[in-house]
Amino acid sequence: MNPDDILDQIDHLEELTLEARDAAKRIINAPATAKEEAENFGGLSGPALDTLHSFAYEFYKNGKYEQAASFYQVLATLDMINFDYWMGLGASQMMAREYQEALAAFSIAASLDAEQPAPHFHAAECYQAMGDTTEALRVLEVAEDFCSEEKKHLPIKERIALFKETWPKGGF
Repeated sequence: MNPDDILDQIDHLEELTLEARDAAKRIINAPATAKEEAENFGGLSGPALDTLHSFAYEFYKNGKYEQAASFYQVLATLDMINFDYWMGLGASQMMAREYQEALAAFSIAASLDAEQPAPHFHAAECYQAMGDTTEALRVLEVAEDFCSEEKKHLPIKERIALFKETWPKGGF
């Protein structure tokens, strides 16, 4: 979905107030103002946040990482205790190769759900991408420690095992 299609959809969303539609349009057209938009627009509720989240995820899925990060930044600012928004922000920043920023977002996500291995795992990916294999392996161990025997952790456990095997051989 391209930005013009998203802008057309924004015009038709009944659950977004006029101010929310305008804010979303400004974010799409000028991502650098995302933080300012979030600070000026603190009154979004559940359905509007869900809609903005769907836009953020759509941008992410389509490889528009900077736009996705702009939306996730707004969402994380509006709902600072939402784990998924911080993970989305970190993932978008990581894919945009903004590793230091991604590490900050993953750190906040980890503080919001201390038993979740994903923020640590993705932080390890950031460290590896920055060339710090020692720190990447240390953080990977932390991620592994947070993995339980629950089925939901199986995919991340498999990725951890694969990365631990490949990193000493030159990275991924």
